[in-house]
Amino acid sequence: MRNKKGQFQKGHKVPKKWRDNLAEIRIGKKQSDAHIEKRIAPLRGRKRPPMTEKQKNKIREKLIGRFVGNESAQWKGNNAGYSAIHKWVVKWKGLPQFCEMCEKLGKRIKGKWNIDWANINHKYRRILEDYFGLCPKCHRQYDKWINVKEN
Repeated sequence: MRNKKGQFQKGHKVPKKWRDNLAEIRIGKKQSDAHIEKRIAPLRGRKRPPMTEKQKNKIREKLIGRFVGNESAQWKGNNAGYSAIHKWVVKWKGLPQFCEMCEKLGKRIKGKWNIDWANINHKYRRILEDYFGLCPKCHRQYDKWINVKEN
């Protein structure tokens, strides 16, 4: 049933004459293969022409700086998770080149960089100065020292 504005009312059943009409027009019936072929044939084989470098550069220029950082709809600021903040630090500071405690140089071991960014106070905010590079051994020692100091 419909209300005064012509909108359907929630919970009301469809009258029998409407149901019969719906059955006649066969809602939900699959289209025949011949009909699909007739509809799609003109479109088959047509592709968008490749974009020129000029067109690509024009699009790039419009998108530079948009949807990055706090312009993004998904930006969480300091409420971002642990890994998101670390990815943000790597994006802006790059990979640490050496451990700042033992001065060991960084290198790839089994495809993974062996020096990580450590947070000075374990508050994980988006402040680049709060991060410094540590090798795994020094990172463990530093985390133990911070935990003892806080407790």
